[in-house]
Amino acid sequence: MKVGFYEAEVTPPLGTGIPGYFFQRNAVAVKQRLYVKAMVVESGGAYAAVLGVDALALPFNFSERVRENVAKRIPIDPYSIAMGATHAHTSMPVRPDQYADDNVEEVAALMKIIVRRAADAIVLAYQRLQEADAFYAATAVNGIACVRNCVLKDGQIRTNPYDFLDQVVRTAAEPDPTLPLLLFKDKQDNPIGTLVSFACHHDTVCTSEYSSDYSGVLARLLKEQYGPDFVSVFVSGFSGDINHANFLLKKPVTLTTEQIGERLFRGYLEAASTAEKLTDDTVSFKWDTLRATKRDPGKEFLDSVKVVMAGPEPEVTYDEDGNRVDKVSEPYSDNQKYAAGRTLLEWYDNDEREKDIPLLVIRIGEFALYSTPGEPFCDYAKQLRQLAPTDKTLMMQLSHIGYPVSYIPTPERFLPYVYESAYYSAGFEPETGDNMVAKLTEMAKSLF
Repeated sequence: MKVGFYEAEVTPPLGTGIPGYFFQRNAVAVKQRLYVKAMVVESGGAYAAVLGVDALALPFNFSERVRENVAKRIPIDPYSIAMGATHAHTSMPVRPDQYADDNVEEVAALMKIIVRRAADAIVLAYQRLQEADAFYAATAVNGIACVRNCVLKDGQIRTNPYDFLDQVVRTAAEPDPTLPLLLFKDKQDNPIGTLVSFACHHDTVCTSEYSSDYSGVLARLLKEQYGPDFVSVFVSGFSGDINHANFLLKKPVTLTTEQIGERLFRGYLEAASTAEKLTDDTVSFKWDTLRATKRDPGKEFLDSVKVVMAGPEPEVTYDEDGNRVDKVSEPYSDNQKYAAGRTLLEWYDNDEREKDIPLLVIRIGEFALYSTPGEPFCDYAKQLRQLAPTDKTLMMQLSHIGYPVSYIPTPERFLPYVYESAYYSAGFEPETGDNMVAKLTEMAKSLF
């Protein structure tokens, strides 16, 4: 087996709009640089690749352009490339017209450069292919990831219930603390790079500074441990309902970005020390699509969104520090309709009723990578592991499809005060997640 790694910086200029919240932010500083990071594996003439992007979501038309670029230059099937965003809420723009005062031409030009950098990263990883051994490990890193949907005393389930802390009884599900990793070493037993994943929203910085969030901290610490040329390709685990706020506490947020990265680093080292060497050199992939039905919010609801958007911005509230507060615990408020209205109307206000969801499973020896668009709830990762033809797995969300993306909640979470199942958050019918698990399982079994 051979593997190659490469990383390229893609930090935009200061002043560029930062997506991730329901109001405009423009970058004023760089806390951590942003990167695209690529891994290419080869065995017996078969290739597969993984690309991690420090972005809220893959930019509009990103995957298609990267695949087209790569296919012209190296002999890798473009559909064997798993591309995914880390979901960093302090990163690059995802569409040229994200904000009203953006310079659309400048942002569009920037996004073209990022596409080229991403394609170059894959090509350069291919050029660096070398004989290597792969090692798999997985461990539980507890105390970071928390389910952000909570059951209140009256039985309601609300997302991020900051205004209801005294009423929280329990979380609506259990988080997924799994930290899976695939570590590659050269034939002299020197670590050269890794693929790693964790399920927790990349939303721990909360400023107008560019930052790759906690995965950037993990990457820095791994370089300090293994050397400056060590590349860590981080991909986001299934974390649609997961963040780092524990609403069972009076003060939900207790860990900083740095502390989260440090905990993951310690968990990584512990797991890597007992990682199991893969004995099978097979490299293969399965690409397929799932036909999914879009939800129908109805004309009355769409008209109500148009009315709100036609007027002035609804009054917003601020916390004691003067920071704007967006109440995702009230997902159908006028504030949320105003903030998400454009994306919602682009998705629903047309005659399209179905979409193809692209899915990819990559096999590397006894290891399987499951790659899907959107933000699935963490319970789907648990289901996939139980059904997998191997005990060596890694989940990757926010893949393949560019902005806009959809949450994929479990069917029982389609409730009035669950943010992720609101019409502008979850664009597909409730059965989509279950169908996705079934399809991915079928695809994985076909490779083993």
